[in-house]
Amino acid sequence: MTASTTLREIEPSFQRLHSGDAMAHTFEIKKNKAGEFVAYFKYNSESIFWTEGYSSKAGAKNAIESILKNGPNAEIVDSTAD
Repeated sequence: MTASTTLREIEPSFQRLHSGDAMAHTFEIKKNKAGEFVAYFKYNSESIFWTEGYSSKAGAKNAIESILKNGPNAEIVDSTAD
């Protein structure tokens, strides 16, 4: 992986998700204990990552749209010492 590696290059399934192919990947919006709306990205019902809590469902939906729009070409920064 180089400094210019993107999610699209290392995770082809993310590209397929973005292009609309049927897959086991989903976004799910749920409320957390504080009553905030949180968007969860799941694969086969397992949470892979989730957003911060939002005061409105629209905020969580906007986060999902931002991930779909910006995620596939986002640079991956590896800050480990390996």
